[in-house]
Amino acid sequence: MKTSRLILISVILFMAEILFGQENMNSFMNVPFDHPVTGIYQMAAGAELNDIPAQPVSNSWRGRHQIQLSIGLLSGYGVETGIGTGGLENSAGGRGLLGSMAYYYWFREDFAVGASIGIIGSEVSSSVNGSRIFLETGSVVPMLFGIRYNPLKMAGNESVRFYVFAFAGPCAGSTTRSFSDGGPEVETYSETVPAARLGVGVDLVLGRIFMAGLSAGYYLAADFDRPIGAQKNHSSPEFALSIGILLGSGEK
Repeated sequence: MKTSRLILISVILFMAEILFGQENMNSFMNVPFDHPVTGIYQMAAGAELNDIPAQPVSNSWRGRHQIQLSIGLLSGYGVETGIGTGGLENSAGGRGLLGSMAYYYWFREDFAVGASIGIIGSEVSSSVNGSRIFLETGSVVPMLFGIRYNPLKMAGNESVRFYVFAFAGPCAGSTTRSFSDGGPEVETYSETVPAARLGVGVDLVLGRIFMAGLSAGYYLAADFDRPIGAQKNHSSPEFALSIGILLGSGEK
């Protein structure tokens, strides 16, 4: 309602300027405040502007959304080439956390729930023996859900925030084997096992939106029935570097 009155006053002034000219309107607006006509307008316009509250900016994390990207620093990626009993053999892959993306919603200043998806193992291998060509690819992708808690309960405007996290959920492993020996053959295998992640971390808050951090923990997964890549079990320690952004205005 207040905004509507302000718009109406602005329209009236605009029409008056068209009818009476800019110079006359300037003279009208410069009449002393106690003038019986313009004083009423100036009081009304000033009241309307003063009634519009300023929008506060909160530094709280409560009610905000966090998106985080991480890269593993202990992945152990490597490439191998050699000659074995099967002929020329090549393999390339990594073990441990390669990378992940996570989403968090902060219910409180010190507590958030989230979901993450990542890659903790990936391998490609091939061999050539005469006319026989063998190619195998494998990957392990955990899809986990959990919590993140700041035990120190530091205020949202602090530049350093320590936290602990606990996640659990399914881990999907898949592998594809291709053979070429007189005719192409393809074999695909996939399996899902339970998995969990536990660890600690620290974030360096760079203003209200950006952050960077480090985390360390352990990824624990059950054995696959068949090897995915080069092994059945992909449990491993992890140490990751992360960057993130915070969205939303926050709640007090």
